[in-house]
Amino acid sequence: YVDQFYKMRQRKGIMWREAERLMADPDYFAAMAVHLGDADGLVTGATQNYAECVRPILEIIGPGRRRTASGLNLVLFKDKMLFFADTAVNIDPTAEQVATIAMHAARVAEYFELEPRIAMLSYSNFRGKGDGPSKMKRAAEIVKQLHPHLIVDGEMQADTAVNPDVVDRIFPFCDIKNGANILIFPNLDSGNISYKLVQQLGGAEVIGPFLMGIKKPANVLQRTCTVDDIVNTIVLTALESQAMKEKESTLHA
Repeated sequence: YVDQFYKMRQRKGIMWREAERLMADPDYFAAMAVHLGDADGLVTGATQNYAECVRPILEIIGPGRRRTASGLNLVLFKDKMLFFADTAVNIDPTAEQVATIAMHAARVAEYFELEPRIAMLSYSNFRGKGDGPSKMKRAAEIVKQLHPHLIVDGEMQADTAVNPDVVDRIFPFCDIKNGANILIFPNLDSGNISYKLVQQLGGAEVIGPFLMGIKKPANVLQRTCTVDDIVNTIVLTALESQAMKEKESTLHA
């Protein structure tokens, strides 16, 4: 594992002795085990800082080709499931990165047999003025161009996104008619703040964040997680691994 890590990072400032030291860290060791196929997935983060846990995942497993790593939270209410992204990785993603994050989230929703309805969130409704709104409007356009079958619109405010009555009364031209189930945030501040507020005050069960856009299953828990959170994350990581194996077997069939 030390030799493999050194080969991967020797042109990024890592000396062999540093590789040896880092590989003694459980997070680096686990990431290398997943990378080399000795483990199917990893779950970490319950007792450590998020950034320290996600770093070895990004350095060793890494995002897929032309992918953007991001964080996704499942928000469970009694009668529906919502997906929040990005809540964990990208501080200020570009329009192209936002679009990629949205498309990754759509695949997750489809895995749960839900029709993706993607809202690009901002502080304004369909005005496109200002850096943030313009970015989210552009991201929606990119998704529509690449995947015309997906339901996506924005930029829009959060209440417009989740309340069909607002759309019916004020924005009848909006493509999202029954409330969005995927909420894409313009930056890490808004995404992280939103899911934590919902978790603490909203009466919903929040699972995650899960890492999207990574080559192999690897997820980082919050330090405030409960035993149930850990179990849920392990189960979903296992399901993610099974889905990846099924996809690989289909490709090689």
